Amino acid sequence: MQEEIWAVVDCYNERYQVSNFGRVRSRDMLINNRYGTLTKKKGRVLKDAFCGSGYRCVSLSIDGKSHNNYVHRLVAQAFIENPKDKPEVNHIDGNKENNHASNLEWVTHKENFFHAIKNDLTNKGSRNGRSKLTKEDVLEIKKRYQKGETQRSISKDYSVHFGTISDILKGKSWSWVLCKGTKF
Repeated sequence: MQEEIWAVVDCYNERYQVSNFGRVRSRDMLINNRYGTLTKKKGRVLKDAFCGSGYRCVSLSIDGKSHNNYVHRLVAQAFIENPKDKPEVNHIDGNKENNHASNLEWVTHKENFFHAIKNDLTNKGSRNGRSKLTKEDVLEIKKRYQKGETQRSISKDYSVHFGTISDILKGKSWSWVLCKGTKF
């Protein structure tokens, strides 16, 4: 079993640490209490929360101001070398909640994008909550068009705008859905 290792979080006057397991904690520190005397405040593991797009965040304070920080970025900055100065952190297994250092890597935006496509992590197609069509619908639309049906008649059957059908047939949307035996 791997040992949990803690490293100081940069830019916060050594007030916080992050672990290779993806946990963040405050450190023991002396603070001025409301009576003006120094009091020892015991450090603790901080609760993280969901922030944008399913990532975990923690709020860290310095000079009386709080800042939200992505946990995966804190872990990567502390434990993953970045000799090529790549700007983004990728979750290798695709699980945005798995912030263990062994699951993170520095990548370019392009590398991150292609990793998401390759591992079906995007909200494209029917995984997009606004989509009216499924992959099976798109296959059927392409087959019906090949057989000579008009885009307007197909769009009425699926209750979508005929422009949606046109975009599918031109490869502007649902382009990853390929139909065997068609010219698409």
